[in-house]
Amino acid sequence: LEPGQRVRLSADLEWLVCDKDGCIPESAEVELELPVARAGEARRASREARLIKLAHARIPKPLTPETRGVELAWEVGALVVRADRASEILFYPKSECPDLIDPIRGALAHGERLTLSFKPDDDRGTVSGVIEVKLANQRYPRLYEIKIARPDTGG
Repeated sequence: LEPGQRVRLSADLEWLVCDKDGCIPESAEVELELPVARAGEARRASREARLIKLAHARIPKPLTPETRGVELAWEVGALVVRADRASEILFYPKSECPDLIDPIRGALAHGERLTLSFKPDDDRGTVSGVIEVKLANQRYPRLYEIKIARPDTGG
């Protein structure tokens, strides 16, 4: 691409809109056109720059043993998520994740501890999804991607 040209980015998006009664799948095709700047050229922020920065900050980070303030542990067949100073913890399972016993109430906790209980007859061995940690003193939640083997299935 040459400076002065424009580049068009497009994506097919899918997400869930959830409340206490269930989730509804939604989707959209979106696109954004941006100018191509010269390398090292001072550039003026576009109208969308703030939105792009906010969206980038919402990309889940991998939850690793080095992640401070959030940890996972297996307790009696359930996965326990602990997050220091959390006002709320939510879990958004990926499609390949074992089914939760209660997919609505079982994926939300008020406070620093969320216990995820999976259907015992679901033998999928890896829990994967996104953990959202809301802190009372922060405007935006922290998002972590998890992938952890279930000890009871040999996953």
